[in-house]
Amino acid sequence: MQKPLLGQKKTMKENKKKMEELKKKGLSYQKIGKQFNISKARVYQIISGYRSIDWNKHYNLYLKIKRRDRYKCRVCDCENSEFIIHHADKNTKNNAELNLMTVCKKCHLRIHNTQNSTNKYKL
Repeated sequence: MQKPLLGQKKTMKENKKKMEELKKKGLSYQKIGKQFNISKARVYQIISGYRSIDWNKHYNLYLKIKRRDRYKCRVCDCENSEFIIHHADKNTKNNAELNLMTVCKKCHLRIHNTQNSTNKYKL
């Protein structure tokens, strides 16, 4: 059974504030992540103010990647209308087509919640 998220009913802004407080107290990203049931990479993204690529500006690229991947998740092969374009090398500035992959929300969460932050998915 998965433990409930800390502050599950709180807003993202409240969770970010709590994460920042924990970081100031000297907790590592990994320890904070365990409290919120998210990866240390995601904790860093939230605290640092990370924003994923603005797909409104890159809509044509987004569609091209989805078409290339035949509107299927590259991890589980499901056909789902709610896809996320994921950076395979986890470098959000690397928007080369070969670095981008279509994944469903479930697999995207699994990718970011893996304990091994060096795990890279290949196209």
